[in-house]
Amino acid sequence: MGSGPESDWFAVIQRFAVPPCVGSRVAILQFQNLNHSAIHTLPPRQIHHRAPLNTEIPTSKPYSTIQETLFRRKRDTLGVSFETREYARTSSVPFTVHVDTVPTLRDRAQRTTESRELVVTTVQPHRRNLRDQLREHDCPQTNFEFDRLLEVARRVTGSSGGQTAVLDRIDRLWQLKTVLENARRDGVAWYTDLAVSTGTGLPERPEVVEAIRSEIETVTGFHPKRLDALRTAADETSPPADRDSHARVDAAVAVQRALTRRVDPAPAPDTVIRAATRTLAADGDDAWQAAYETVDRVTVAGTASLPATLADFLRVLGAETTVDVHLYLRAATGPTIRDRLAAVCAVDDPGREVIDP
Repeated sequence: MGSGPESDWFAVIQRFAVPPCVGSRVAILQFQNLNHSAIHTLPPRQIHHRAPLNTEIPTSKPYSTIQETLFRRKRDTLGVSFETREYARTSSVPFTVHVDTVPTLRDRAQRTTESRELVVTTVQPHRRNLRDQLREHDCPQTNFEFDRLLEVARRVTGSSGGQTAVLDRIDRLWQLKTVLENARRDGVAWYTDLAVSTGTGLPERPEVVEAIRSEIETVTGFHPKRLDALRTAADETSPPADRDSHARVDAAVAVQRALTRRVDPAPAPDTVIRAATRTLAADGDDAWQAAYETVDRVTVAGTASLPATLADFLRVLGAETTVDVHLYLRAATGPTIRDRLAAVCAVDDPGREVIDP
């Protein structure tokens, strides 16, 4: 990667991504010197390192599974040993972390009238694989409830009367186009600075700004302390990269604030997850049991990255309730995530947002 504003921004954002290069599509696109307009059309596998030569890639499998397979194959070829590890909960990371292992649900499978364990997966194929594991061993599934993190957050937030509706991506881009048009018309500073950094005609390219908003959300969760840290890191870059980095952060915050005030639904799924985090922080077991009365264990599986919003949710769930929380990480990215967990979780008021509705 060469030098310049784009490469400096990539270096700044990767100091906060967990792990680096995961969940940061704008930075990766910049790293590869690809045009911003490719954000929608670029297949996910193209933003990662190329596979080794003579490697067959089963295209019917999710890319995360392919990536993991390639990692294990390379590890075995090089003769690198990797020990499956379990890290007990601590005061700073109040949940159990498993690296390079798959949840063995069948060990806890039993016939019950009520679900006792909630299994949260990031993608549907992983959820299907876990269910297939139970079926292959003729295990009952009544002890388990499977769901996405967004649906879990909706139940927690909804039980306290909070907002559960979320804008889908198409509607978000449509609303963002209007926000950008208004900002251009009014000549607001954040729009002018961002246009200098990324090019003019932003209302005609809302996907570029949405990618920046999403990237900042991934690494900060719009938490004021993390945003301050990101701005501090931007100050350490050389001109004009420092100005460009600040322009992106300021634009992401301004856009998030505008979307929050403009529409009734939450502007993005992570907004609901942060609301659920605040609900759990305030009401603890009462809030959890209102949503999942009988669930006393939560298993989060299939995670290849750890956005700040997810880290905050798990931290509060583990610290403020009696739920036994387990996070399962992949072999390729798990060690890096685990090493950075304490730093990611080290913020006061997890779930807090700088955005005022």
